[in-house]
Amino acid sequence: MKKSFLIVGLILSFAGLSHAENKPPHYGDWDVIYDKVMKSTTLIHQHRPYGQPVPGMGDALTTDSFQLQYSFKAVISGVPGTKTYKAKYYLLFDDPINRGATLALAIKDRFFKYSPQTQFTLLCDDNNKTFPIENYHTGEFGDAFIGHRPFEEFQVVITKEDLAQMLAAKEVAGNLSSDDQNANKSFQFDKTFKEILTAFLYHIDEINDSLKAPK
Repeated sequence: MKKSFLIVGLILSFAGLSHAENKPPHYGDWDVIYDKVMKSTTLIHQHRPYGQPVPGMGDALTTDSFQLQYSFKAVISGVPGTKTYKAKYYLLFDDPINRGATLALAIKDRFFKYSPQTQFTLLCDDNNKTFPIENYHTGEFGDAFIGHRPFEEFQVVITKEDLAQMLAAKEVAGNLSSDDQNANKSFQFDKTFKEILTAFLYHIDEINDSLKAPK
């Protein structure tokens, strides 16, 4: 009897291991949050600042630079395949100010790179599309140990078709308009972003499967 339980346990362990191995890289980087009041599910990157640094847009070490970062977000409600289903997808941008500045000093000295009038242009191979940004705001993060640092963040509403184009394209580039020359330069998303996007879409499929009405 003990041998039977041991064999079943090993089978279940290997099955679980196999299932875990099938999940894409960065799968564990996401939080799935259900809002009982709004009856919606939000998929968002676990940590602040969001996701990965945008290539060529500053770094985390120099005090005279900035580190623009990006990730993806989804808010989903209703039952897939019915009129109740709603899904919004976002490309998030976050700029933690690395200089030793308070929020008031950042505002006074214009450390911020963008504004509510900023626009984002996405290039997928030879196709480009321009989007307005939404929900631009500034604030402070940190604590007494690491200190308080200002940040700015905003999001771009995109479609699932846009996400599919980004995943399929050989070249994916972007530009965020800005009066600051260092922040108004075009950049190319590196290979890591496709891993992040694949994990994001994998989670969306899981959420949709969980929302489907039982047959």
